[in-house]
Amino acid sequence: MNRQRGVSLIELLISSLIVVMVLVVGANAWVYGMQLSVAQYKTSVASQIARADVERAKIVGFANLPLGTIAGNSLSATHNGAVEYFDKNGVALGNSTGAYLSLQRKIVDAPITVSGTTYTLSSVSKRTITTTVKDTSNNTVVLVLGTVLAKDGL
Repeated sequence: MNRQRGVSLIELLISSLIVVMVLVVGANAWVYGMQLSVAQYKTSVASQIARADVERAKIVGFANLPLGTIAGNSLSATHNGAVEYFDKNGVALGNSTGAYLSLQRKIVDAPITVSGTTYTLSSVSKRTITTTVKDTSNNTVVLVLGTVLAKDGL
């Protein structure tokens, strides 16, 4: 019997196919890992920016935060702060050019005492502060963080 040793073309094709499949799966796993890493970094920077904004609002204090616009039901008022922009490292920018993240603070006051077109806060009023951080490339929300301030901290 004459047995030839070696690799047939079919064996070579099958082994090549297996190697290619392993490489494709590995490459997809690497790409997914990188995307996950970038998303985690973005969330981490957004969290730092949002926490800093909430802390600034606490430092400014209950009575010194800006008043808002009275809602139609006159039981609350809302102030939407200016949009702030940040680079990839969380450094504040002067405008949206090159911005990676944006931040906007919203303050809702309730209950309020309305007189004409203005209002005052009473001893039972609460100021709900919500900070929203968005990805400027697609305007999606990355993180929302908030707190509630009460007069005299009580």
